[in-house]
Amino acid sequence: MSLSYTTVTVIGPDVAGRFATDSLPALPFAYFATVPDARGCVVLFPETVRDVPNAGDFAAALFSASFPDAIAVLATVDEEDVLRMRFFQTGSSVEEYVTEPGKAIGEDLPPSGGNITKLATVFGLSDADTLAELPALLAAGKYDDALGFGEAKERHGEIAHLLDLPAASVGVGYESLERGLLPDEVEGASLRHFPTDSGFADSGLKLRQYALFHPAAGETDGQIAARFLPDVISWEDDFLQEAIPVLGTAAEIRAQFSRVFAGRVDGSDGNWLSLLDEEYDLLEADLGTFDQPIESTHLFALSQDIPTALLSRLCEGTPWAVWSYETKQVVSRPTSEAPQERRSGTPS
Repeated sequence: MSLSYTTVTVIGPDVAGRFATDSLPALPFAYFATVPDARGCVVLFPETVRDVPNAGDFAAALFSASFPDAIAVLATVDEEDVLRMRFFQTGSSVEEYVTEPGKAIGEDLPPSGGNITKLATVFGLSDADTLAELPALLAAGKYDDALGFGEAKERHGEIAHLLDLPAASVGVGYESLERGLLPDEVEGASLRHFPTDSGFADSGLKLRQYALFHPAAGETDGQIAARFLPDVISWEDDFLQEAIPVLGTAAEIRAQFSRVFAGRVDGSDGNWLSLLDEEYDLLEADLGTFDQPIESTHLFALSQDIPTALLSRLCEGTPWAVWSYETKQVVSRPTSEAPQERRSGTPS
């Protein structure tokens, strides 16, 4: 089985210049970055953050927003040897691809995502052979007779080759580089290390991850934790429980953000929403890329303290709740008050 890893590849005309002037975006966790290649590609290897399992998504969104003409490609291979790739432009994810989307729940499902029309637009693909080979490769399951794969990094390498992504973006993550295990294409002198204190140590800011979700009636804390932590098993489940309630659609979540944080939400038409409040707490919602109703969505907060007030406001008038990866418990629960009663008793 492959070792887990995360890489973010940034492709764009301004990347090399920003890299040379030491003005890459600061992140609240450490990462390595390669010297740009001839096309201006930089590969980032973000540190694994215990309480922020999707720190790589945050990094990819930030870098794609920081370079308006750039593409950021996130690739993760997890402990279950599942490859997930996301493709970002201007701070929003354009498409997502997962090799074995049902593995976490014990179902054998074909790969999801990887829309060739979207990818062709993002990467400017026009070669007929690539346009024929790539969708067949993306759609093929692990045990497909012609296009199957062994370890997830093999599928990652095949996709990277067809999209002309650097070979250094495949198979190695931050922790391997920390131990001196470099990709064959990378020399130590071509790596730069951006430590956790680059711009954040003095501010006291910390990146936190939450899950916005709709709790089921009578759902216990153990059952909720089992939703979001892959190594937690809820022994209360009888394997015949009702389906998990959906949170809603991306449009409904965008509308709620716009309603409770009127005039202060960036990206209201995209799938990555940002809010900066009066205390300079940053709250971001990752709405994903799939069209079906959402069971839960990731929230990221960059703040000195847990932003309880912001999270509670987000859930106003909804059945939603917020679960914290840091404290491993629910930090904001739905109120039993009706929305109209709440508004009528609160000064505007």
